[in-house]
Amino acid sequence: MNNKVLFLILAVLLGAFLLSKVLDSGKRTKSFNSELIAVDTAKITSITLHPKADNHAEVRLEKSDNAWSVKRGSESYTADQAAISALLPSLAETKVKRLVARSSDKWEQYEVTDSLGTRVQVNAGTKSLADFVVGKFNFQQQPQSMTSFVRKSKEDDVFAVDGFLSMAYNRGLDAWRDKSFVNIEPENITRLEMTTPDGTTTYEKTLNAWSVNGTALDSLKMSNYLNGFKSMKISTFDKLFEDGAPTHQLTISGNNMSPIEVICFEGKEEGTYILNSSQHKNNWAGSNAEGLFKNIFTDIP
Repeated sequence: MNNKVLFLILAVLLGAFLLSKVLDSGKRTKSFNSELIAVDTAKITSITLHPKADNHAEVRLEKSDNAWSVKRGSESYTADQAAISALLPSLAETKVKRLVARSSDKWEQYEVTDSLGTRVQVNAGTKSLADFVVGKFNFQQQPQSMTSFVRKSKEDDVFAVDGFLSMAYNRGLDAWRDKSFVNIEPENITRLEMTTPDGTTTYEKTLNAWSVNGTALDSLKMSNYLNGFKSMKISTFDKLFEDGAPTHQLTISGNNMSPIEVICFEGKEEGTYILNSSQHKNNWAGSNAEGLFKNIFTDIP
């Protein structure tokens, strides 16, 4: 065999080797380094969730005039804008860590079936921007890392990505609601009128000192009590199922504010209460004797 033939064989083998490397590199780039989710978040008008934590009951996050609301069926509430802002970065960019499966027979293992995972649909008007299922996650102690498993809804491949995505998406209606109950600057409050089953008591502020029926109150205790109204949140939502007169009522008055009325009804179970404030009328709060009820009606100095 002469040198010319040997050179030709070597050139063919080298070409095949280089071509295989290029193709293999392309496959790796597509499988391991591509962005799994990449959405221009400014274009998003709605996000529909089917959270496993709430038996896949549909929750819709909708944007109008740069404000978000959360809806389920006929229910509609103001959304927690901070919760939405925390969610959007994962939609702007989620990169693949590795490919873990290429067929549906592995879906259950990674909990990315429709019944085991949380489906997420992202839209700009009627246009779909993203549609994927978030499955289980793994946490490694050493080194500390969190890995979530994700599948695009119309594809078989399952990918591992960084982060705890199920915490971000696997949340029911109440988790997305604005939890505000009362928001007042404490220094503006000058008068409290509280009615309980024992009667009505009026607390008044004069020359920076608080008193009740002419008796001065502990200024530090009163300050701590009033500070609770600066950003009072609901921890548990509830609904008023029965009509009737409230058992407790508080009217908060002051400077640079309209009076705010807080009303309280007894719950169905002993030692439980349902509260509402005129500042956020759609937000009914559930409480036991140690929760919001105590902070408002029994912790006053």
